[in-house]
Amino acid sequence: MLPNQCAKDDLTSWSFNDRRRPFWIVWSPGHGEPRKRHLWCGDARGEAQRLAEQYPGQQFVVLKGDSAYSVGQRTATHYT
Repeated sequence: MLPNQCAKDDLTSWSFNDRRRPFWIVWSPGHGEPRKRHLWCGDARGEAQRLAEQYPGQQFVVLKGDSAYSVGQRTATHYT
């Protein structure tokens, strides 16, 4: 698999705005919180590469959100 490619997930049953599906974010250590959820791994990797080229010397990390927990509601969500 090439660096900007990701494993293909079967996401055909998910709607675009479904918040229960996996997502990816781009984060740079020491530069605040991520601002966007990417629905596709390749999009997040492309954004990380774009930002790295725009800001030489800074690191941009692609992270996958695969589950969420909420103590107040006592719920766990595992993204599929």
